[in-house]
Amino acid sequence: MKNLIVQVDIPDSNNFNQNAMHGYFKDLYETSKKEFLNYAKRFHADYLCIHTKAYDLEPSYERFQIFENKFDHYDNILYVDCDVIPKIDSPNIFHEYGGKGFAAFSEGAAFYGNNKELKDEFGIKSELEAIIKRRERKGYIKGELQYLSKDWLENIYFNNGVFLIDKKSLETLRKIDIKKYVKPFVLYDQSAMNKMIFENDIAFHHLSYKYNGMFHYLDDRMKSKVIASSYFVHFCGPMKNIYEELAKEFGCDWFCKCLNEKRLYDMVHNSAEFI
Repeated sequence: MKNLIVQVDIPDSNNFNQNAMHGYFKDLYETSKKEFLNYAKRFHADYLCIHTKAYDLEPSYERFQIFENKFDHYDNILYVDCDVIPKIDSPNIFHEYGGKGFAAFSEGAAFYGNNKELKDEFGIKSELEAIIKRRERKGYIKGELQYLSKDWLENIYFNNGVFLIDKKSLETLRKIDIKKYVKPFVLYDQSAMNKMIFENDIAFHHLSYKYNGMFHYLDDRMKSKVIASSYFVHFCGPMKNIYEELAKEFGCDWFCKCLNEKRLYDMVHNSAEFI
């Protein structure tokens, strides 16, 4: 098997200030790139960081470059945002999810209480009403339903900060005009990719939350549990400040350690925002 890990690091000249959501966080991104290069070496994968724009949109759309023909010789491609940090003992994601179509964490299923893994492990069963109401208020749900089914939105809608795609799925997508998806949607590139996978009947596989440890939508107790138990910790949205807090609390090599959940809770409780 020939596998590739891809990241994108292109500062947005229009958005250079470090704001809570979308700023350019150099220390976080540099650490992410270094650790995913190490992760690639551990499991004999190739590594590529994209620094050049191919599209006239926000840099986040550049992840679509992996669907170009120049990557035909890979059996699996793992894409990871630069605000994701792998822990030192993370297992081989290619071994677990390689060759299974398109694998990503179902953000929608988490919001609506339909993620079986989160139900079984943490007892998360009910809808996250605050998140859903916020998405309704901002028009996200109404917008998404124009091109996604309600079932997809509530059970599959994935976060594209981490995804693994196999060769067969890539071959299918290379037969279509990818550029028709590379345009502004409700939630930008994430909406675009959901639409692309949905419309082209790509086999979808649920990726464990542990490979995309998102925690911005959870209460402080659950935030600490997800950070402690995840293989890849995703500092998405307004949670980028937690990256620095982890370094202050546990040291700059926190991702090499077994984190104490009680200390994590105290740290998160004093630092995290709930959105």
